[in-house]
Amino acid sequence: MVLDFGDIKDVLMSLHDKFDHGLILEYNDPFVNAMAIMDEHCRQECGLEKLILMSTAPTAENLAAYCFGHIQSALQRHYSDLFIKLEAVVFFETPTSSATVYSSNSIFREAESKLGV
Repeated sequence: MVLDFGDIKDVLMSLHDKFDHGLILEYNDPFVNAMAIMDEHCRQECGLEKLILMSTAPTAENLAAYCFGHIQSALQRHYSDLFIKLEAVVFFETPTSSATVYSSNSIFREAESKLGV
């Protein structure tokens, strides 16, 4: 089944709101301790008031995997009565560099491997 983008806008906006204008760091990054001792005014002046901590390094691959899991869980919660399957998430670092996470039996991954992409 295919869903209209409007139907999943809330799911995608929750990801946008979580990460938008935030600094994403791994829990054990030394900068986390530096942020802890900075006062609130200093963090605001530096644009560092929104800190997002991850258990893994915030690479495009790990962020794509996080987004895949978040979207898949939300779709299962909100549309459990429908057969909806998330096939893939593509996370762009730049216009020409991205990381893709596929479902375990994605038709897109199969097609790409057959085409040698």
